[in-house]
Amino acid sequence: MGRDAISTYMKGRSHPSPENAKKMARVLGCSVSDLLPGFVGGVNDTGRDGAAPALEIRQSSSDPSRMWVQVNQAVTPAQAMAIMEILQNKGG
Repeated sequence: MGRDAISTYMKGRSHPSPENAKKMARVLGCSVSDLLPGFVGGVNDTGRDGAAPALEIRQSSSDPSRMWVQVNQAVTPAQAMAIMEILQNKGG
């Protein structure tokens, strides 16, 4: 894993693959969940490998003042509506 990859992880522009997350946690002497809270390591709630992480946050390459957020998690209808309300309020 190169220095550039680690830099993009630290800046929040991308997240490591499950394999790289495990390698970094091993080198740093911590768990993947300590290193990347919310990162599910490529396994979803049904246990299938290769699923999208529960949370991915990265900086927009076209507008560094904006972030891309992807959530792959089951939520209640009320939580889904709260998320939509936040997203529709584009002034924030």
